[in-house]
Amino acid sequence: MYKFIFLVLFFYIIGSVQANKKVADSLSYEIINTTDIVDKANLQLDYCWETKYEDLDNSINKTNEAMKVLLQNNFQPGISKGYSYIGVYKYLQDSIPQAISYLEMAEKMLLTQNNPELLARVYNNLGVFYGAMYDNETALSFYQKSLEIKEQMGDNVDISSNLINISTIFYDEGRYEECIETNEQALIYALKNDDVESIAVIYANLGAANERLGNFKIGTNYTLKALNIYQNSVKNDAAEARTYSNLGANYLSQKEFEEAKYYFSLALDINKRINHSSNLVVSNNNMAEVEGLLKNFDKAEKYVFQALELANQLNYVEEKRICFEELSLITEDQGDYKESLRFYKLYVNIRDSLIEVNQTDFVQKALIHNQSAMQIIQSKNKQELETNLLKEIEILKVIFYTLIILVIARLLLPFILPNLPGVIIISLNYFIPYLISISSGMYILLKTDLPQTLNLLENFGILCAIMIVGILTHLLLIRLSNIDYSTHGD
Repeated sequence: MYKFIFLVLFFYIIGSVQANKKVADSLSYEIINTTDIVDKANLQLDYCWETKYEDLDNSINKTNEAMKVLLQNNFQPGISKGYSYIGVYKYLQDSIPQAISYLEMAEKMLLTQNNPELLARVYNNLGVFYGAMYDNETALSFYQKSLEIKEQMGDNVDISSNLINISTIFYDEGRYEECIETNEQALIYALKNDDVESIAVIYANLGAANERLGNFKIGTNYTLKALNIYQNSVKNDAAEARTYSNLGANYLSQKEFEEAKYYFSLALDINKRINHSSNLVVSNNNMAEVEGLLKNFDKAEKYVFQALELANQLNYVEEKRICFEELSLITEDQGDYKESLRFYKLYVNIRDSLIEVNQTDFVQKALIHNQSAMQIIQSKNKQELETNLLKEIEILKVIFYTLIILVIARLLLPFILPNLPGVIIISLNYFIPYLISISSGMYILLKTDLPQTLNLLENFGILCAIMIVGILTHLLLIRLSNIDYSTHGD
C-alpha cells in the first residue's frame, strides 16, 4: 500500500522550470527597442514564456495578442512556436485535450520548417500530455519520435530527459528490466553532459525499479547515491523527501520495519517543513502503514487520519482509498471487525469508482479532444475564409474602379475617335454597364456575406435587382453619350 515514488523529469517545459530573470529582462529590453511589429510580437511570445510562473493568466493573454499579429502577418516560425507555448499553458491549466490540440497544430507546421529542436520538444511534450491521459502507447511513440530527432542532431543535445520519460512508461507497465536498461542509457548521456540533476533522478529511478525486481541491495545503493546528490549538489527538498520515501519503501519490502520507519519519518519532516500537501498525504500514509506493522496502532491511526484529512481537502481520491484500506487493516488487527468492515466498504466504494473512471475517462477525454480540435480547426478555417474574403473584396474594388475609368473613357471616346464604328460603341454601351453592375453585386454579396444568410428565392431576387441596375446604367450611359446607333461612325 505504501507509495514507492518513481522520480520523473517532466520536460514539457522548453527550458528551465523557474523563470529565467536575466533572459526575461533581456527580452523586455529588446521589446521596448524593437519597432517592427512582427519582431516585437515574436519577442513577446518568448517573454511570456519566461515569465509564465509569475503570472500565467497574463502570459496567456499577452501570448494571444502576439499571436494575432503573427497570424495577420503569416509569420510561420512565430506561429508554430506560439502554438507550442499555448499547448503547455493549457496543460498547466489542466486542459490536456486542448493542450494536445495546440501541440498538434505546432507539429503540423514544424514538419514544413527547419526547426528540429522545437519539433523534438513538441514531441516530448505530447508524450507527457498523453501520459497524463494514461495513454502509454501514444506517449511512448512521441517520446521515441523526440529521441530520434535529438539523436540526429548530434552532440550537446539533451537526450537523457527523453530516455528518463520513456523509462516512466516501462515502470508504469511493470516492464522493470526495460526501465532499468533505459535509465542506464540515460545515465551515460547525463554523465557525459555533467547533468547532475538528471543523474540524481536516474539513480532514484534505478533504485525504484530494482526494488520492484527484488534487487534490494542494488536498489538501496542507487537510492543512496541519489540522496547524496540531493544533500550535497542539487538543492531540491521535494526530491530529497521522495528519495527518503523510496528508501523507506525499500526497507519495508524487506520487512525491516524500523529502518523503513526512520526514512519515512525523514521524508515526513521535510514535507512538513516545505508544506508539500500532496506529498504529506503520502508520507502520513507511509508512516501509518509501518506503525501498523509495528503494532503501534494509536500512532498508526493518528497518521492515517491526518492523511485522510489532507486527502479530503485536496480531493486526492487515490490516497483516500489507501487511507480507508489502512484503517480497515488497523481496526482488524485490533479485533474491531465491525469497524474494520465499515472502513473496508468505504475502501471498496472508492476502488470501484476509480475502476469505473479508468474505464470511461479516456473515452471522455478523447471526445473532448476531438471537440476541442474541431473548434480550433473551425476557428482557423474561419480566419482563412475572412482573409480570402478581404482579398476578393480588394480585387473587386480594383475591377470596379477600372470600370469607372472605362466609363469615362467611353464618354470621351466619340470626341477622341469620331470615326469609330458604331458597333464598337454599341458593344461598349452594353459591356461596360453590365460589368459594373455584376462587380457591384458581387462586392455587396461578399461584403455582407449574403449567400450564407439568404435562401434561393432571395438570391434570385438579388440577381434580378443586379440586372435592373445594369439596364438602368446602360440607359443612363446612352443618355449621357447621346448616341444615335443608326448613323454614328458611318
